[in-house]
Amino acid sequence: MLSEPRAHFSPGRRAIVIGAGATGCGTARDLMLRGFQVTLVDQGDFAAG
Repeated sequence: MLSEPRAHFSPGRRAIVIGAGATGCGTARDLMLRGFQVTLVDQGDFAAG
């Protein structure tokens, strides 16, 4: 069984990802795993698709 990698946040490393679709969520996850504090924003109030 593969274990989920753990994020190690680095102070001062922040990113904003615009768009919470599949690509935006994947990008946000990748940035978090690389130590970024991520803000994910989307046009709607929940993911639609």
